[in-house]
Amino acid sequence: MAYVRYYQNEKILVIHQLADANGEFVWPEFVKHPTDVFTEKPFNVQIPLSLHPFDFFWIKFS
Repeated sequence: MAYVRYYQNEKILVIHQLADANGEFVWPEFVKHPTDVFTEKPFNVQIPLSLHPFDFFWIKFS
């Protein structure tokens, strides 16, 4: 399971897998302004990726 977040102001989609022991979403330390995030809560999406908890992908839209 991975999480997808869309940063509307920067038009950046962030796909990452950051969860605590209960599977709840954990804000990564590099996110300093949660109000910049478009969604209130992360979407749960099925992505066939085995990620280290701090691996993430940045996809910037033109």
